[in-house]
Amino acid sequence: RYYRAKSIKKVLEDVRYFAEDCKAEYLFFWSDNFLEYNKQEIDEFCEAYKNYKIPFFIQTYPTSIDAYKVKKLVDVGLRNLTMGIEHGNEKFRREVIKRQYSNDKVLERIKILKDLSITYSCNNIVGFPHETPELHWDTVMLTRKLDAETSSCAIFTPFHGTHLRKIALESGFLKDPNALAPSNFDRSILEMPQFPNDLITGKSRVFNLYVKLDKKRWKDIERAEKLTTEGSRIFQELRQELKEQMKE
Repeated sequence: RYYRAKSIKKVLEDVRYFAEDCKAEYLFFWSDNFLEYNKQEIDEFCEAYKNYKIPFFIQTYPTSIDAYKVKKLVDVGLRNLTMGIEHGNEKFRREVIKRQYSNDKVLERIKILKDLSITYSCNNIVGFPHETPELHWDTVMLTRKLDAETSSCAIFTPFHGTHLRKIALESGFLKDPNALAPSNFDRSILEMPQFPNDLITGKSRVFNLYVKLDKKRWKDIERAEKLTTEGSRIFQELRQELKEQMKE
């Protein structure tokens, strides 16, 4: 229960190294929530960073999006922003994931990005303890409303020391207390009767198809969820369709 942040002075030291010594042409600030810096710190950063004129990319949390901060960062090179939405059902997100914000609040903050013509992406997760396919559908629908350029849906990973791992163990969804999960785009290690592993994997891989393709394609996308030869064939066809759509 502590807050850890690299000082702006140290951030700028790193910027100088990558800009001057490495001749960087684009920077990604690997901070879970860059916009958690207060306005004074953002001002300090922008005053120094304006001398570099290098476009950059940050990560944040939806409720941290602030018009003043984003505008200042845009003026010195901010070009892309990604945020962790995680789940689209407010009650589940509040009670299980412990994320305290409303969908209306997210949509309100997204308008700030749209008004400033910032490219943004949304990161989500599927396969939380006690989640169901119906609850996951709320994530799909919220992400469609957010209208991000790109989005992702990783598979839940029960990290050691988290309250969600404790829930998974106490609920009998995780049999081995020492288990380590594979890649969060591979498979779930939880065993939940209401949301089988294969279905979680299938929902993860077709997530962007549901978000970006027209609703008339949803029946075919549902078939692509199945981890079968036929399901994989349909998935590849739909993914190619989405690629062509994104080029237009």
